[in-house]
Amino acid sequence: MSKQAFIKAREAFNEYAALDGNRVPHTDVEMSALQVRLARWGAHNFGAQTTSQMALGIAEEIGELAEAQFAQMLQEMREQNAPTRILTLALAAYAGSVAHNALKADQRIRTDGDVEKFREKMADAIADQAVFTMQLCTLMRLDYGTILEETAEHVMLRDWKQFPKNGRNE
Repeated sequence: MSKQAFIKAREAFNEYAALDGNRVPHTDVEMSALQVRLARWGAHNFGAQTTSQMALGIAEEIGELAEAQFAQMLQEMREQNAPTRILTLALAAYAGSVAHNALKADQRIRTDGDVEKFREKMADAIADQAVFTMQLCTLMRLDYGTILEETAEHVMLRDWKQFPKNGRNE
């Protein structure tokens, strides 16, 4: 990720960073509005969340993807699946990068107290994950925007405060 892209992403976020504001920008896939809605959902269900929790969540989801890919590899063992295996490994590597940066920030080591430098490193790792995820979706013939929006909408139906056992009805 270029420095300019990082700055642009930060400036765009700062435009609507007050999550209770009504001035949420609209994009073609309304990504910014979805980000705010997910933040509100997370605050409702889990309270204040940390970078470590988010990094662990990323690692958990990437682990599930790697597990599913491994099961497919064992079942099929066809060489044509090599590109998806490579992308899955790349995602796992970038999940490690996100977790590394979050852990070091929470431990208050190797950051030199520079929050923007930390955010820049995280932005780069997150963007790398998104790029590889989009490529994997293409290989799987899935529309990234659709699965992202559909999954987010599904997740936000859960209310862990009201239904602590399963988020839905218990």
